[in-house]
Amino acid sequence: MRVTNNITTGQFLRNNRRTLTSMLRSQNRITTQRKFNRVSEDSVNGSKAMTIRRQLRDLDIYEDNLSTSKELFAAAESNLYTIAHDVYINLETKLVAAVNSTYDDLDLDIIATEVEQLADHMVNTMNVDFAERQLFGGTSNGTTPFETVNASVDADGKIV
Repeated sequence: MRVTNNITTGQFLRNNRRTLTSMLRSQNRITTQRKFNRVSEDSVNGSKAMTIRRQLRDLDIYEDNLSTSKELFAAAESNLYTIAHDVYINLETKLVAAVNSTYDDLDLDIIATEVEQLADHMVNTMNVDFAERQLFGGTSNGTTPFETVNASVDADGKIV
């Protein structure tokens, strides 16, 4: 059998292509840090890898939910502290002063206006939005949970 130039060239090109393919596969494994890229290359380890990736994705979602919950509770705590510390103490001071002292009607009207402003501030603090939901709205996120209602007292002392 005679060895021609076409035979040696063809064999050289096949060997060269096989070597380059092997080198490309090795470089791909190095850059992706994976033993295989398709499940069909190693089905047993591929199914294990898919299970582990799904578990990692679930853990990421769980971590995001925990982070959102922490932020939600921190915001709720901050708002409740504002109401309990700032508004309540100021409101208590004004009410005790109004009941225990002798004020004329103008001074009592001023105190009543200040109490209404504190009530409005308290309602606005409780109606705050956080993460596209009402912070204190419970399951109803579409409507504001609290509102101020103007009431008056009749001659008999009943709220109207």
